[in-house]
Amino acid sequence: MKKLFFSTVLGFLVFTSTQFAHARTNGIFGLGVVVGGPTAITGKYWLSREAAIDGGLAFSFSDYVLLYGDYLVHYPRPFKNSDPFFSNIDFYMGVGANLVVTTNDRSNNDNYLGKKSGSVGLGVRVPFGLEWQPADPPIGVFVEIVPGISVIPATSVVVQGGLGIRYYF
Repeated sequence: MKKLFFSTVLGFLVFTSTQFAHARTNGIFGLGVVVGGPTAITGKYWLSREAAIDGGLAFSFSDYVLLYGDYLVHYPRPFKNSDPFFSNIDFYMGVGANLVVTTNDRSNNDNYLGKKSGSVGLGVRVPFGLEWQPADPPIGVFVEIVPGISVIPATSVVVQGGLGIRYYF
């Protein structure tokens, strides 16, 4: 049963990679950085021309490790403009989650961070953004705002966001 499951997943990934690589001017996997809240290493995998998953890993040597992931729906080329710059911008929105683990004891609780080392925080994210993807070079430059809700250790509103760049393979 495991063998059937893994071969099905592998077949799906190969199929989607070959089908959608031709529909995009850039590659289907991007890797880069986002600067803001949080500043992170980020990756994005395109499932189709309109759907992608992204994720990031952020850390503070003295405070926490944060992992996030989102499912994104893209609205390609919303700016019907003959200008090459604006014609390469996509709007996107989605839903995702944060997982945060503290790495040191703290003096107080935070939206995501508890007091003790090893405390876990969870939250829901709702990203909105714009991504500029020129045909050459194969990059994506994006800006996003990410409102969300911290669920653990306390319930509160959290707003994240940033400016980033990814190189597509």
